[in-house]
Amino acid sequence: MGRLAPLRISAFRRLLGVYAINRLGDMVALVAMAIVVWDKTHSVWATTGLFAALEFVPALAAPAITARLDRLPVARVLGVLYAIEAAIFVTLASLTHAFALAPFLLLVAAEGMIAVVTRAICRGALAAVLEPKGQLREGIALLNLAISPTMALGAIFGAGLVATLGGDIALLANAGTFAFGAILIATTRGLPRYEAEEDEGEPEHWRVRLTAALRYMREHRLVMALLLGQGAATAFFAMTEPIEVVYTRDVLGGGPGAYGALIATWGIGVIAGNVVYTWLARKSLTGALVISTLGQGAALIALGAAPNIEVACAIAVAGGAANGAQGAAILTALQEAVDMDFQTRVMSFFEAVITAAPGVGYLLGGAVAAAAGGRAAFVIAGVGVFVVSALVAVARPWRGPAPAPALAQTPA
Repeated sequence: MGRLAPLRISAFRRLLGVYAINRLGDMVALVAMAIVVWDKTHSVWATTGLFAALEFVPALAAPAITARLDRLPVARVLGVLYAIEAAIFVTLASLTHAFALAPFLLLVAAEGMIAVVTRAICRGALAAVLEPKGQLREGIALLNLAISPTMALGAIFGAGLVATLGGDIALLANAGTFAFGAILIATTRGLPRYEAEEDEGEPEHWRVRLTAALRYMREHRLVMALLLGQGAATAFFAMTEPIEVVYTRDVLGGGPGAYGALIATWGIGVIAGNVVYTWLARKSLTGALVISTLGQGAALIALGAAPNIEVACAIAVAGGAANGAQGAAILTALQEAVDMDFQTRVMSFFEAVITAAPGVGYLLGGAVAAAAGGRAAFVIAGVGVFVVSALVAVARPWRGPAPAPALAQTPA
């Protein structure tokens, strides 16, 4: 029961449920938005603009917004932000009937910024709830296990809703998940809240708090190495995504279902990897992080050499397992390395980095595939992961100073 112990905490259960449901809804909405934009414009640049609005713009603004909000009670902030997201998706649904690209993308950018902020606040709240009980690792493992199926299920539900009921209904369904989240979180007890001491005077300006977070990361080599290392690794992980259709059909000679099979088997591996992580991390978190990162790099290289779709799918199960374990391990390592007072702000930078990094990988992967072929893109992606890992090892960031404890947020 030790691995399930966080589920006894009411605040954790609600954060877990809302986070997983909203991630599922986000994937439903992403599929719907992509289909709507393509159907309305038939423009590759328009769909590219959709992903840029959803990923790159939020990465620039989210840390500043988080610094402004992370001293406010979590239940109130998340309740309001989820309600705003619900309203945005209702508006996006209405725009599918009177489509105009510019306002559509502006709303998508606003939604993307809020989504990064809410994820960071949720991560900080989870740490504040679980760390005092010594259950952070178990909680992160449960969270990743809960959200690991959302990509595949959300894609299926999204495509099904758009095909049967329309893009507007899919977007309204996601609005419903955020409305549910707003109500559930706003009524949750035990979430962190900041209460200023009487002798503190005026609270710090958000710019001061943002600058303090940047200084904190610079001064703590392990935190910075984990953040930058994961950003670079994520770019390499994402290199192959834009070319996977071409890889399965042209390089491997697979049939119409080959691409879906590759994605599905990778997703099965991700779920298995989260299960394996719950055991491996209890033995050694560092070992789990190193093995899973190198395992994912090795899987990418192996995919570059796969002779057919059957072998590629078998490799994808192993690669997905490494992917699932790596995601849980890096989050645990980062959150355990960060002082509680900086949890939410540092996690906002983490969410921003991993939101923006795939875009760099997409461009790099497309360029390599165009110049040297799909197999070369997989191999270079895998080698890149090994190079990033080697650079982190050479830097030896664990030899830097450890964060000093300074709790500024306490459960309500």
